[in-house]
Amino acid sequence: MYLYDSMTKIMNLFISKNQIPPDEILKKYFNELQLWRNEENEIDILVQLVNAIRPRNPKKIQQISVFPIIEFFTNNDRERINFVAYLQTVLQSKNFDAILTDAGILQDTDFFYEVKKRVFAKILPYQAPKDTLQYVLNQVFYVDSDPVWINKIPKSELEILFELFQFETIYESVAVNSPLYEVMQAVNLLSQRTSGKALETEVMKMVPEYADLESPFAAFEKELYAIENTIRNKESEFYTTSSDINYKQLLVLYKQCN
Repeated sequence: MYLYDSMTKIMNLFISKNQIPPDEILKKYFNELQLWRNEENEIDILVQLVNAIRPRNPKKIQQISVFPIIEFFTNNDRERINFVAYLQTVLQSKNFDAILTDAGILQDTDFFYEVKKRVFAKILPYQAPKDTLQYVLNQVFYVDSDPVWINKIPKSELEILFELFQFETIYESVAVNSPLYEVMQAVNLLSQRTSGKALETEVMKMVPEYADLESPFAAFEKELYAIENTIRNKESEFYTTSSDINYKQLLVLYKQCN
């Protein structure tokens, strides 16, 4: 399967210049017939759409506009509703905490092993599990220059798309596999890693005067857990505010850790 996915990406690099316009793709799959529901691999539609949008020489273009797509969805409400349903199907319950916690080459791992793994990844790209957001992104944005042109899309246009699609914020739910749950899991993991590093013997030898004191990193982790616990026990509005005592203490500890 991984080999098939990789070969598919390679073949997509040789797509004809006669690309199907984005609006035709949207009309084909998201009209009243909702043909997207008949697709065996639903991600392929998103791949087609991005292929149609992707510029050939993104480095030479100063700004990439998605206004034609905004205009299409503004004038075609049925296609917009069906496309949103499609996106929800593709992205729902996709884990993404690993994207937030991936630190590249870790300090305590074998350097040459990590380098070799990344060299092989250039030939046969790593495929994340299918239940992750990383898998979807790998299939859709597989060209090296994709970050270049994506960063050239005006933020204002992305905000308009966000409003058109009527996406909810991450603060609507804290249920397992919800976006906020994934973010909190990632923050916890990063905090634990940092705290663990700070308590290593080699580090403590550098500052022996702090050996009998509570580590600010460990204290930071405790305050973070207290905030998370408060958020989880709320019935709505799953976030904290700047007036929260734990949040204020967290900021103090953050400065001490730097």
